[in-house]
Amino acid sequence: MSVHSAISSFIQQNPGDVSISILSCVVSCLSEPGVASNLVDQHRPICCKFMEHLINVINDGTKNPGVRLMAMECIYTLSAIPNDNFRRGDLFDAVQKLNESFEAFLESQAPNEAGDAGSLNEMLTIILFRCSGYNRLNAGDLLQQIFNGDDTRLVAALQSIIKNRSLEWDILHACIRCMYQLTTPASYFAAPEDNQPIETTKISAFQDKVSTLLIHFSQQNALHELFVEIGSRWEAAVQEFQLDSIIEGKTQLSKALLEGVTMNFVMVFRYLSVMLLNVADFCERMDLVHAYQNSFTERHQNFLVKTAIPFIRLAVRGWEATRDPAAPADSQENPYMNVAITALRLLRFVLYGASSPVPEEPLAAALASLTQQVHSMEELLRTEYVGMLVLVLTTEILCNVNAAAIPTLAPLFTKFVTTVVEDKSPLRPGAQFNTAQAFAYCIANETSTYCMNENESVIFLRDKLQDDDTVAVGQAAVAIRALEEQLTVLQSLMMELAIGQLLGDLCLLIPVGPGGEQARPRANWGAPPNLCDEADTEKRRKTGDKKKRKHPQEYVCMLTKKLMREPVLLSNGHRFELDVLQKVVDRVGHVDPLTGEAFTDEISVDAGLQQEIARYRVEMAARGDASAVA
Repeated sequence: MSVHSAISSFIQQNPGDVSISILSCVVSCLSEPGVASNLVDQHRPICCKFMEHLINVINDGTKNPGVRLMAMECIYTLSAIPNDNFRRGDLFDAVQKLNESFEAFLESQAPNEAGDAGSLNEMLTIILFRCSGYNRLNAGDLLQQIFNGDDTRLVAALQSIIKNRSLEWDILHACIRCMYQLTTPASYFAAPEDNQPIETTKISAFQDKVSTLLIHFSQQNALHELFVEIGSRWEAAVQEFQLDSIIEGKTQLSKALLEGVTMNFVMVFRYLSVMLLNVADFCERMDLVHAYQNSFTERHQNFLVKTAIPFIRLAVRGWEATRDPAAPADSQENPYMNVAITALRLLRFVLYGASSPVPEEPLAAALASLTQQVHSMEELLRTEYVGMLVLVLTTEILCNVNAAAIPTLAPLFTKFVTTVVEDKSPLRPGAQFNTAQAFAYCIANETSTYCMNENESVIFLRDKLQDDDTVAVGQAAVAIRALEEQLTVLQSLMMELAIGQLLGDLCLLIPVGPGGEQARPRANWGAPPNLCDEADTEKRRKTGDKKKRKHPQEYVCMLTKKLMREPVLLSNGHRFELDVLQKVVDRVGHVDPLTGEAFTDEISVDAGLQQEIARYRVEMAARGDASAVA
C-alpha cells in the first residue's frame, strides 16, 4: 500500500505555506482505515519526514491556532498505532522537538472545563504516555510540563481521559497511577538522609495540596464520576466474561482472563485504593476527612457493593489460581493478593465509624458473600502470611459494621471467627505456633486507627480470643519469641503494602522494559519536574527495610496504644483518641478510662498536638515507613 496522496502533498509543501485546508485533508486521510498504520509500519522514513513537518507547524507561533491543533491531532493519530518501537523511538524523538513557542501556545489554552477529550492538554498527555511506555511518565512531569503545577487541573484532565473508552487500558492505568502519585509525599520532596528533619514548609505545602485534592474529589463530583466510570467498566467486564461464575468459584479462572481483564482491574485498584486512603491519611483537616469517609456509605455505596467488594473476591480467586505452593510462607510476590489486601484496607477505612451504624441490605449482602468466600478458603489462606492478612482484615471489617448485630451477617461472622480462633493447625510446616495463635497475635498488635474497639462484634471476638489454648502461647517464652519474630513479617508486609514506596512503583504488576530499562523519558521543552529520582526512591526502599521505630509516646493513645488522629489531652496528662474517649463518656460518663476517676475537662481536640501528629505521619511516609497510615 502506497503513501496516501494527501500526506505526500503535505510533505512537499513549505511548512510556512501549510493552511487549514491542506491539514484538513491530512487529518481526514489519517482517519481512513489502514492509512496511519501503513505509514508507520511500511514507510517509516516518510513517516519521520511527515512528523518533522507537523512539528514545524506546531512550533510556528505565527500559525493560526486551529492549524497547530490540527497538526497535533495528526501526531495524536499516529501515536495510536500500537507499535512500541515507533512510539519509544521516532515518535518520542519528534515530541522532544516541541519548543518554547509551543509551550507558550499550550499555556494560552483555556482550562478544559467541558471535559472535551480532544483538548490539546489531553491529547499531549496521551501522546506522552504512549511514547514513554505508559509507566515511566510521572505526575510531576505532567504537572510541570503541561498543567503549570495545578494539581486539580491535572486530575480533571486525567478523569476526562479515563472516560474515553476507545483508549487502551494502559492509558487508564497510567492516569490512575498519576492521580495516586499526587497523594504521596515522594511526589513533592525526598526525605533527607540520616533521619534529618524534613522542612516544615515542605510538609505543610504537601498537606495543603492533599486538602485541595480532597475538596476536589468530594465537592466537585469528581469522586462520583470516577466511581461511575470504573463501575461501568467493571459491569461490562462481568457481563462479557461471566465473572460472577468465577467469583463464586463455579468456574475456573483461565490464564487468559487472569492476564487480561483481571489484571486490568488489579492495576486499577492497586493505585485507586492507596490513593483513596492517602488523601484521608495525609489531610490535616479532619472535617474534610470525616465528610469524605461518610460519603462512601452515604453516596458511593453502590460502588462498594457492585464493584469494590466483587473485585476483592475476584482478586482472591486470582491468588488461588496463581499461588505457588512451594513459595516461602512470607512471599509477597502475588500481585492479585497484594491488591486484594490493599482494597480490603480501603474497605476497612470506609466502614469504620460509618454515619449509618447498620449497613443497607445490598452492602450487608455483599459483605456476607465476601465472608462466606474467605471462610471457605480459610484452610488455604492460613498457609501464607498474605492469606493471614485477609483473615485479619475481613474480621476487622465485620467488626467495623458490627456484624454480630446484623441478622444477615451475625451467623456468618460468628462461624467465621470461631473457625479461625479454633484452628490449631500449624501456620506453616515446622512452625512453633498455630493459626489461632497467629490470628490472635495479629488482632492484638493491630496498629490501624480504623478498627472498632467496642461493640458487640468486638466483644464476641475478644471473648473467643480468651480461649485457654489460644492464649497458651503466652506461657511459653520460646514460643513467644518465635511468634513475634515470624509474625513481624506480617506487620512489615502490611506496612509495605500500605503505601507505594516508589513514586509510580508498579510493584510486581508490570515487567521492566526491553533490556531492563527503567529510566523514564523526559521532554526537554518543559521545566524540570519537581520529582525525586530513582536513587531517592531506592534510598527510601532501603530505609523502609529497617526495623520499625516506635512512635513518640505523646502521639499515642494511652488506651489503644495506636497513633492518634484527633488527640484529646486531659488536665491530668492522659491522652486519648477523640472517638475512643467519646465512646467511654457516652457509656459511663466523664470518667478517665485509665484511672476510673471523674474529670470535668471539656472534650476537645488539641489542635497543636494534632498538627504535630499529622506532620509526623507525612514525614514517616516520606521515609518509607507506612506504619502511620491506614
